[in-house]
Amino acid sequence: MSNSTQTGEKRSLQDIMNMMARRVDGYAVPAAEKRREVLTEAEAYALHDPLLAVLLKEYRDAQGRHESLLRRHGADNAMVALAADVAGGADVAMETRLIELRACATTRRLAECHMQEQIEMMNASARYRRQMNTYAQQVADESRRNREHQARDSFFWMMMLWWLLGQAVAETQRRLSLARDFEVVSNQDRRAVA
Repeated sequence: MSNSTQTGEKRSLQDIMNMMARRVDGYAVPAAEKRREVLTEAEAYALHDPLLAVLLKEYRDAQGRHESLLRRHGADNAMVALAADVAGGADVAMETRLIELRACATTRRLAECHMQEQIEMMNASARYRRQMNTYAQQVADESRRNREHQARDSFFWMMMLWWLLGQAVAETQRRLSLARDFEVVSNQDRRAVA
């Protein structure tokens, strides 16, 4: 038992939570800053309150265990019911600390600033994605137009080559025809001379 209980002293919930906050100083909010989504109110407050960071982690762990057990054993299992109670207790503890932090104007302002920054970053990220998508679409359209232009040019030059080949074949046939006619006439002349 703690000294305060042994001496009969009673502490307020705020005193106990502040004491716990001093003990857990240095805990970080897990992955809240790494994610690319809007901070929840609890995450924003947890950035400035180590106790809430721990309570938030415990809540998420308890909720994850409950969901895992629910998937494995179904809703009628006693372990699932116990895990639901633990998750509910963790949620209540986290919500209680949030209520206390909302009452503190400084912490509330800091949390609101973080949430606003996160929203602005998401808006900027969305604008950047739209710009990149627009640019990618423009590049794709330009590439498609270039391919169509090259296809038209290729078709034109293929038709030109086909026409030239036809002309060359016609000229070759005409020359061969002339050569054949010359040979026929030469053969007739040789026969006539002979």
